[in-house]
Amino acid sequence: MLSDNVMTQHVTFLSGNAATVPSSISSSLGTLGMSFVSPVQRVNGSREYGFKTPLPKLSFMFWLAIRNRLATGDRLLKWNGDAYGGCVLCQTEVETRDHLFFSCSYSSHDWSALTRDMLGSRYTTRWDSLVDLSTSSALTQIHMFVFRYVFQLTTHSLWKERNGRRHGESPIPAPSLAKMIDKNMRNRLSTLATSGSPIYKSGLRYWFSTHCR
Repeated sequence: MLSDNVMTQHVTFLSGNAATVPSSISSSLGTLGMSFVSPVQRVNGSREYGFKTPLPKLSFMFWLAIRNRLATGDRLLKWNGDAYGGCVLCQTEVETRDHLFFSCSYSSHDWSALTRDMLGSRYTTRWDSLVDLSTSSALTQIHMFVFRYVFQLTTHSLWKERNGRRHGESPIPAPSLAKMIDKNMRNRLSTLATSGSPIYKSGLRYWFSTHCR
């Protein structure tokens, strides 16, 4: 198992092969507990990004999602033709990463509830478009911080719900999961706001003004 110390290092968001992110990379988001660069270099034609979050478990799962290394249904079928490859959340499609995040009717409900008001005209359920948005300069600093955090938290929560269902746990209705994610966002941002940083306080106010009701 990877230690928290290992996972708190720069997590590289990849759409291709892995490479080393220079340790000298820094950005104005460092004060937010995140470091991020857009894009630092290309490896075999693919974009590479550096990103660090205060919650390493979210980072590691998201890193796997970016690289399409999660054990989704389509990959299970490649390993074992007798495996069940359907989406356990909607029961209608083969489970791929892009379906799970957020084309599935279950996951798209939660993503809409959490981010439609926040993203406005930029709202989308397309995975590639969301990854592109998380590396663009279209959002302000604080808006980008909140967006990246809810992006990671929602993917992690959906993956946890998916795994629970595959192991026979009682399903959580989509509206209930959205409320749980919203509560986790509030709690985390509230904790950060107690540091006294005006940036964190702005993030908390921004979430309250756009979160699902």
